[in-house]
Amino acid sequence: MGLSINDQSQAFIAAKALNKSQNMYNKSTSQLSTGLRILSAKDDAAGSQIAAGLNAAITGQNVALRNNSQSSAMLEAANGALAGSDGILNRMKELATQAANATNGAEDRAALNAEFKSLGEELQSTLEKTTFGDGTLFAAGGKLDGKLTFQTGASATDVIEIDLSKGVKGLMDTVAGTATVGNAAANTGTIEKAVGEAEAAIATKVGDVKNAETAVKTAQQAFDSAFINAKNNAPTLDKAVFGQMDHASESWNQAKADLLGKAFYADQGAATTANAAAGTYVLGTDKMSNDAVVEVAVKGVDAPKKDLADAESKLQNIKDHDSRYRSAGIVSLNLDDTKSAQEAITTLTKAIGSYSSVTASLAAGINRLGYSSDNLTNMRDGNMAAKDSIMNADAVAASTAQNTAMLLMNSGIKALSKNTQMGQMVAQLF
Repeated sequence: MGLSINDQSQAFIAAKALNKSQNMYNKSTSQLSTGLRILSAKDDAAGSQIAAGLNAAITGQNVALRNNSQSSAMLEAANGALAGSDGILNRMKELATQAANATNGAEDRAALNAEFKSLGEELQSTLEKTTFGDGTLFAAGGKLDGKLTFQTGASATDVIEIDLSKGVKGLMDTVAGTATVGNAAANTGTIEKAVGEAEAAIATKVGDVKNAETAVKTAQQAFDSAFINAKNNAPTLDKAVFGQMDHASESWNQAKADLLGKAFYADQGAATTANAAAGTYVLGTDKMSNDAVVEVAVKGVDAPKKDLADAESKLQNIKDHDSRYRSAGIVSLNLDDTKSAQEAITTLTKAIGSYSSVTASLAAGINRLGYSSDNLTNMRDGNMAAKDSIMNADAVAASTAQNTAMLLMNSGIKALSKNTQMGQMVAQLF
């Protein structure tokens, strides 16, 4: 092959090799400086896509782990509150047991009752005022008053559901003594409210019956007087007398019809039955005590005194039942006498069992969230290892590549320089 001034092929080859070595050097330097093997999708398209999916899973799992931590903290707060309440209940039971003993004098019993009532108020306050974050836990409408759904994974289906609402409501009812009326009353109020309304309504109607009875007696007396006068003097009976009798009779019948037609629901799911046409009026029974709330039977219109006596008697039964029901809550218990103390012991024993049941459910939920967190941690660590193997650079390999690139660049520059010198040597021939 002859010498030629225009032959630059070797220079082009040397320049191309030099550029390639420089790219290798730049890439290895970037990998060493960032620690990443894939700096952009063009470095490894498939690996980049796989790593993106793994990164999304890792991000979701990290959030789920934080969710689990917050959920566990909330359940721990509730569990701690109930643990403190359990101590209060046991102390109240101790006081009730002591008060049930006949050796206590009036002052002793008063001291026991004062501490007992104070503890009951604190028990109610704990349930009503325990909060987590921006809301209450146990009170109506609180965080535990309904099914809890904890997001424990990156997928929408990765959830844990815990429902403590029934147990929590039972605790509130046990302590405060409140319970809503069932579907027979369309959930419009409490049993106490319904009983109170019935008291007022029946008391009003009893008053109407009394007034009507008085009017009938007055009219009867007027009728008797007019009849005697008619018999003795044979005049025409005064129309006003008959009008007074008609009015009194109408008042009696209206009062009785109102009494018969008064509807009242006192049973959870069991409705009151009333049949004015048959002359009967029956109020349902309270399942909690199975005591008859009211049962009034009025038959015929010719026995007003008996009807009135029955109504007054059953009204008293309502008041007695109302008093018993309102004292069902722990906050309404007292140690005034031996019988009351013994009733308190029974109620508190049941309450301790209810608290233990809810506490066990809370503990089970906390444990489940803990196991979920352990599993999430394992999955996240596995995904992170897979992602790192794809994305992260091998420092040894990158360093070796960098050194190799530097050597190639040095040799390339020398080769290019020699090629330039060859052209100059050819030029010396002229």
